[in-house]
Amino acid sequence: MRILNSFKIAFAMFSKIPVGQADWKEDNMKYSMCFVPMIGFVIAFFSIFWWKICIKLGFNDVLYGCIASLIPLFITGGIHMDGYCDVVDALSSYGDRNRKLEILKDPHVGAFAIIWTFAYFIAYAGIFCQVSSMEEVIMLGTEAVLSRAAGCLLAVTLKNAKNEGTLYTFTSRQQKGTVAGVLTIFIFASACVLCMVNFFAGILVILGCALTAFCFRNMIYKNFGGMTGDMAGFFIQTSELIMAFCTIMGIRIIL
Repeated sequence: MRILNSFKIAFAMFSKIPVGQADWKEDNMKYSMCFVPMIGFVIAFFSIFWWKICIKLGFNDVLYGCIASLIPLFITGGIHMDGYCDVVDALSSYGDRNRKLEILKDPHVGAFAIIWTFAYFIAYAGIFCQVSSMEEVIMLGTEAVLSRAAGCLLAVTLKNAKNEGTLYTFTSRQQKGTVAGVLTIFIFASACVLCMVNFFAGILVILGCALTAFCFRNMIYKNFGGMTGDMAGFFIQTSELIMAFCTIMGIRIIL
């Protein structure tokens, strides 16, 4: 029952997928972050399903790309995009560390968040409009798993910026050694799938994710002093965009 409740907690917190009532006791949260990458499987499933519908009905690339870029948003309810918006606003303020952390807690949406959210979805939809094969769809779906596994691994291994908030509540209750081990397995399995589908593009995607994680770590320590839930969302969104671009570039280069 503890494992089942950990599963429900992960899906209830980080998606809009109905999983029934979860028991949010501290003991049930110990392994919840192990299940966050599984939300990526749901995104992958609907992405492949949407691709098959478009092929069957003859929809054009633009319609496919626009809807496909929104599937993660529909599945997650925008929780990671919310973090992306908050971090962009904080970084754009050019304030000191305390001011940036205050902006992360501010429920209001700033102009820079709106601007960069538009930019994000234009770029993301543009990348999806370039998809022309099932192997690309499979790779993009796999990246939804990889981004969440890598984001959660960063969340449980990096220092928290503050001793409060959603991320602190989650990570302080995790069995970090076990959780980190499971997340590493997800990362390794995702990397294997990417390389099996297309070796060159898969290597490029893995390098893109690793570089994003390295730059992200340096950025958050410099600007915020550690990790928060908003920053985890920012990493997931940013890494998915970069990995999607690497996928398209890698496959086009070898054609």
